[in-house]
Amino acid sequence: MSGMSLAHRRLFAFVAGSLVIAAVGGVVGAGLVVAQRQSASLSVPVLALIVAVVMSAVMAATLWLGARWWLAADEATREAHKWSWYWGGSTGLCIGGVACILITFFPREVNASLDGALSPAHALVAGMGVLGGLLILGYGLFWAAWWLARR
Repeated sequence: MSGMSLAHRRLFAFVAGSLVIAAVGGVVGAGLVVAQRQSASLSVPVLALIVAVVMSAVMAATLWLGARWWLAADEATREAHKWSWYWGGSTGLCIGGVACILITFFPREVNASLDGALSPAHALVAGMGVLGGLLILGYGLFWAAWWLARR
């Protein structure tokens, strides 16, 4: 039981650390964009480079935390996550892929339904968010199924 509590503590530390790092990086990135919009003191390419560096540092720190957690995880936990990402993530990607194919074949209808509500850049980011959400949803469902099947 103490091994499980240690694993849970490590998982909590990973999730909490990732959220803190992402929040700090997001605030810094957003603050830079807002400051640039108000004062125009930085050129857009320089600002884009700064935001890209900050976000890359956030992602690198989160990957480092994830690697530390992975190395400390036991074999059953690793197998559950591998299986869940493969099958659950693939299922979510397939569902999102159908939506992408439909959008490709019916662009006028999609554009008409958006009615100018989103710019092309915002539509792209929204689509990436939906696809990422489907991957995570599939992963979560398959992860829960993995552990429920083995209880």
